[in-house]
Amino acid sequence: MNVTKLGRRIAPALALAALTCGLAACNGGLESEGERVNRGVKDDVRGTRDFLRDRGITIDTRIPDR
Repeated sequence: MNVTKLGRRIAPALALAALTCGLAACNGGLESEGERVNRGVKDDVRGTRDFLRDRGITIDTRIPDR
């Protein structure tokens, strides 16, 4: 009987700890995915820029001063 009461007290804390560890582990994966997408977008933009530049079209991508 005492073991059951102890298990009921510890189980929620263990579940919360497991959830926290799971989220911490996923955080690195999400950052890596974001970096991968960012790198892919940059490569696409460079490819488009080079494609247009080869055809004599130039695009000014500088941010104007205010």
